[in-house]
Amino acid sequence: MRQVLEDIHGSGRWSASRSVSMLRPPQSPPRCRAIAKDQKLELLSGVPLFSALGRGDLQRVGQLTDVLDYRAGRVLMQEGQTGAEAMILVTGRASVTQAGKVITEVGPGAVVGEMALLSGRPRSATVTLVTDAEVLVLARREFQALLNEMPAVRAQVMETMALRLMAALGDPTM
Repeated sequence: MRQVLEDIHGSGRWSASRSVSMLRPPQSPPRCRAIAKDQKLELLSGVPLFSALGRGDLQRVGQLTDVLDYRAGRVLMQEGQTGAEAMILVTGRASVTQAGKVITEVGPGAVVGEMALLSGRPRSATVTLVTDAEVLVLARREFQALLNEMPAVRAQVMETMALRLMAALGDPTM
């Protein structure tokens, strides 16, 4: 098997993995930061989604999330792809596009990627960082645990989803 892989990748022949990597410029890996517990709680308490939570709940959220630093230009999620995580911008700004058209720009406190996790459908938009950003990442299982364990977070996610739907439908009160 190893020889087969070396033959394909070493021979200069075109392969599926090469074609995918040729389509997109390589992105630098995110930097995962280990931060002090108190620092993470402070970060989390500043996120609107978690603002109604007490210290104990914030500690639980802290256990479920990772803090990553990304550079401007990083694609956080791609329209049409399967969603594996939700992300919350702590700092920075991101452009949200559908079919190549910018539909909005989001900033600190914005939750992205949750629609695919809730619906089980492919991502509905591409999210690309406009500036360097600090991002909280919740994998699918942790996101579900968060919604199941914390009614206040579930209610906030539902409100966010309702507001997005209203805006998409052109609600004049938005």
